[in-house]
Amino acid sequence: MAIVGLAWIEKAYGSEGVSNSAGLVAALTIQFNVIAVALFVLYNKDRKFGWRVMLWELVKNPLILGVIAAIVCRLLAVRLPEVLHDTIQYLASVGLPLGLICIGASMKMRTLMRSSPTALAASLLKLVVAPIVCLLIGLALGMSPEYLGYLILMAGAPCAISAFVMAHAMGGNSQLTANIVGLSTLLSVVTASIGLALLKVYF
Repeated sequence: MAIVGLAWIEKAYGSEGVSNSAGLVAALTIQFNVIAVALFVLYNKDRKFGWRVMLWELVKNPLILGVIAAIVCRLLAVRLPEVLHDTIQYLASVGLPLGLICIGASMKMRTLMRSSPTALAASLLKLVVAPIVCLLIGLALGMSPEYLGYLILMAGAPCAISAFVMAHAMGGNSQLTANIVGLSTLLSVVTASIGLALLKVYF
C-alpha cells in the first residue's frame, strides 16, 4: 500500500495526490499491523495467548514504530540531514524489487500449486472485493472522484512484502504468504488499471 499504492497515485494524480494520501497510509499501516499481530498471537499454536505477549509484539513491531516516529517528527517539525534523507530515498527505491526477488526465491512450485486456490482467493479479496467495498463507502460519504481514485488504488494495492516477513517471524504460513504476495503483485497491475479506467468513465 505504502510502496505500490503511493507510486500508482503519484503516476495518476501527481505529488498532490501523494500528499493527500499520506495520512491514510499512516492510519491504515498502524491498524493493519495491530490486527495482524493480534491474529498471529491469538492463533499461535506454540505459545499460549496472553495480553502481555500481544502488547510486547505490538511494542516491538518495526512498522508501527516507524509510523509513530514519522508522526512525531512531523509534529515536532524535525528535519533529517540531507545526506541521511537521500540515503533513505535510495534504500526505499530498491526495497520493493529486492523484496520481490527474495519472495520469488522462497517460492516452491509444489507448494504454489497446492496453495494456489487459497492464494488466488486471498488475492481476489484484496484486489477486487476490498476496492469495491471502499468505493461503496466512499460514495456513501460523498467523496469526490479524485478521492475515490485514491481509495481504489490504495485498497487495490497488492499484499505487502512485510506480510511475508511478519508471517515468517511470528510462526505463520510464510510459504502461503509468499504465494499471495507474488500472485497479488502480478494481478494488481490488471485490476488496478481496470478499476481506475472504470472510475474515470463512470465518475
